[in-house]
Amino acid sequence: MKALLPVIAFVLAAPFLHAREGAETTAWGKLKWGMNRDQVQSLYPEAKPEKNESLSLGVVSILEFPFTPEVRFDKGSGAILEVRLKGDALTNDKIAEIVALYSKKYGQPSHEENIGEAGRSLTWKGETIINIFYTMAVGDLPGMMLIRYENPTSGTFESI
Repeated sequence: MKALLPVIAFVLAAPFLHAREGAETTAWGKLKWGMNRDQVQSLYPEAKPEKNESLSLGVVSILEFPFTPEVRFDKGSGAILEVRLKGDALTNDKIAEIVALYSKKYGQPSHEENIGEAGRSLTWKGETIINIFYTMAVGDLPGMMLIRYENPTSGTFESI
């Protein structure tokens, strides 16, 4: 029986060890799941607080197109909940290039869905859940894209 105690202890601790590993995986850029607001601000001193208690990290470029990253935090734990990148005034060609870039890097999406006549949602699941929602440019209205990175252990992402 004493020989089984270490095995039983490991089996009981395994879920907690996995959660610790998840805290160390990359969320987006230099950010890791499990980081709090102070840790994010030390990595991005230019970060600005938003009204919804998130942090705006300025502007980043994806295929030479500007996106605004925003970090949202869990109200209970204070840890990073998700990172959102928003791009406005996109052309349909640029949307197609960005989707192709993500598909090349992460493979075939695990879920795809049309939303309305001009919208589409693509989701990749892995150590980080990545969801791209975009609407195509129609007439004089430009396209837009929201890229969302979420910790899969947070449980806030809609089940797919």
